[in-house]
This record gives sequence, structure tokens and C-alpha cells, in this order.
Amino acid sequence: MSEFFEKIKGKIIAEKEYIFKDVAIQFTKDAAVISFQMFVRALDFDFEWNVPEIFQKTESADWLVIHSHYSFVRPMDIGFKPGQFPVI
Repeated sequence: MSEFFEKIKGKIIAEKEYIFKDVAIQFTKDAAVISFQMFVRALDFDFEWNVPEIFQKTESADWLVIHSHYSFVRPMDIGFKPGQFPVI
């Protein structure tokens, strides 16, 4: 993921707002699952994602993300336009 984020660094600017809805957290002593909907209002486009993330607690008591997944909220409703997103 670091490689991917390095490629898009500075290319997507979301200076309007981030909205998190329907946040749910389930956890045990050393693992947690967090799910939410994230709405990003950017300059030229809006994103709406369903996001689950899995965290694991390390021996040093740090919590690390071991899995993330982003999928569009109702992708059938998105009107993608040719050239809307930069090719990376």
C-alpha cells in the first residue's frame, strides 16, 4: 500500500470535508475490526466508501492495521466520466 500511496501523494486533494458514518467496532484482547462509511467531498469529485479495517495488537502494545478494504457505496449509482481520474 505504501507504494500505491506514494504514487498518488499530492495528486488528490480533499480540502472540503471527510464524513464518517455508521462506525462499528468489535474487539478482543489483541484484535479489532472497525467498519464505517467514509464520505470524502473533494475539489472535483466526491467519494463514498464502505471500509472495514482489521487491527492487531503487537507484543509492544501497539495497534497495527493488518488489513483494509475500500469499496464504493452503491457503485451502480456512480456516474464515472471518461478522464475523471488521473491514470497512475
